[in-house]
Order: sequence, then structure tokens, then C-alpha cells
Amino acid sequence: MGYVAMDSSTTLELAVKDLTRAAQLAPGDKAVKLALKKYHADYSVQNNKDKKTYGGMFASSDGLYSKAGGMLRMSTRPTLNVPLPSGLGGY
Repeated sequence: MGYVAMDSSTTLELAVKDLTRAAQLAPGDKAVKLALKKYHADYSVQNNKDKKTYGGMFASSDGLYSKAGGMLRMSTRPTLNVPLPSGLGGY
């Protein structure tokens, strides 16, 4: 239950997992069932907020891929404008 104090979707998810396990170990414990219900609802709300916040983060027009569906590639090899030392025969 230490996860709950941080109040993020990850920490709420971990709290729900802990409470689920506690409910399995103590099926008659009403406090555990109530806490599980509460934090599961909190987790759902936080998860929906995260989806709204981060949902379109990677939805750009092209992103890493071209419209043709392949990965973007450089059309020409990059060149360096650095003089080569003499005696290398061009390479």
C-alpha cells in the first residue's frame, strides 16, 4: 500500500496488484475489498487521464516512416569535406 501515496497510474496499478493478492489471501477482509474497489476506480480514472495526455504524442504526420510505408532513407550518401592525408591513393 506504500505505492498509493505517489498517485500515478503505475503506482496505482501496483497498489491494485498488491490489494488483489491481499484479497486472495484474506477473502473475508472487508477493508481489503473496499480498498481494492477504491484504488481500482482511482487507477481507471488516472489511466484515462494518461490516455488523454499522452495519446497523441507520437501521432505525427510522417514520424519515422514515409507515406509509402517504408522507413525514411537518405537519398544520397553523406560526404565529409575533409582533405585526405597524402599517400592514401584516394581512400
